[in-house]
Amino acid sequence: MTRPRLHQLTITNQIRQRVTWRSRSQHGPECQRLKNLYHQFIDSITDSKSNKFNPARDEDRRPIPKTGAMHVITDIIRLKTGDDLEFLLSKGSIIGHDAAGEEVNHHLPRPEMWVKTLFSWRNEYNSNTRGFDKICLGPSGTEIQYLKEFSKENAKELFDQRASDLINFIVKDQVSDEARMVEKDVNALKTFERFANNAFDFLWSGEYIPIQVRQELRQQAAARGDIKGNVSDYEFKGTQSASKAGPGVR
Repeated sequence: MTRPRLHQLTITNQIRQRVTWRSRSQHGPECQRLKNLYHQFIDSITDSKSNKFNPARDEDRRPIPKTGAMHVITDIIRLKTGDDLEFLLSKGSIIGHDAAGEEVNHHLPRPEMWVKTLFSWRNEYNSNTRGFDKICLGPSGTEIQYLKEFSKENAKELFDQRASDLINFIVKDQVSDEARMVEKDVNALKTFERFANNAFDFLWSGEYIPIQVRQELRQQAAARGDIKGNVSDYEFKGTQSASKAGPGVR
């Protein structure tokens, strides 16, 4: 069965069917299990006759117009690669309805990336055609493909799909695999503007945070064990800035 896509009428972008579930193994039984769960969920919120997403239903079990499935986002991640390129990723959920119209949801991590399988090839002479045939030798590795480049417009597209104003903004360094939360401003829109308008390194270093507040955040992180050192290592020392890195979030 060809599965329907999440339609714009349900205030969401189209979700690509080639979602690659990132796990420690990248491939193998666990990855396949997650893919199967995803497709099973899509089937469960789809009307097999019309091939459209099931609508919500009111107390009298009547379909509610313009309801179906939607993609909502709880985290927006700004990723910087080793080549100094920047991409956007997200975490969220697909929210749909079962055949009875009851709301159900499925976690959707990083639909803006997928893993491409690379193959090795060799040229082999074909005496019948007096030419060379390209022979596949099998898989030779994998390569992550990112689908959404960082821009304010692309970030706004994800922001408009937020599940609530409690959305998290995160900057992540691909080389170290470390991620840091962008501290919240007075409201979600102001935090988005901080996230989208400033350079990655400015956000990464937390330069927008007053020094004393930065020290307090590092003390809290040290107390939780999120960063190395003791709380006393991060005590505020007037105008001196800490030499240690800021707290990381996973």
